[in-house]
Amino acid sequence: MLFHVEGGRPLSYHDVDIGINITPLLSALIKKHLRVLLFSGDQDSKIPLTQTRIIANMIARDLKFTSLGKYAPWYNKKQVGGWTESFGRSRKGKNATYLTFATVRGAAQEVPISKASEGRTNVFT
Repeated sequence: MLFHVEGGRPLSYHDVDIGINITPLLSALIKKHLRVLLFSGDQDSKIPLTQTRIIANMIARDLKFTSLGKYAPWYNKKQVGGWTESFGRSRKGKNATYLTFATVRGAAQEVPISKASEGRTNVFT
């Protein structure tokens, strides 16, 4: 479930909202030093992972972030849970991650329902 930044109330979507560009909102959150995780199920037919990856790359480019590692697998219970790439800047000799793109292997539109264990692993590690 997505939550509104102010107040923690659930966001509700309507057909008229489908064309809203969330990229400026995500960029604004990152500029306020909030870390953002964009993830997609790799079997999501509504919002394909390729589109989510394009959005992540656009935000990273606009904020002048660099990739902090290659597009690589992440694991859940010794199995590939999906793929991930993080973006950010070097800060005081250490990498500071502000934006992470990840896929969840075998998940569809609603990752918490279709692949709950993988979704929790991805978010909390």
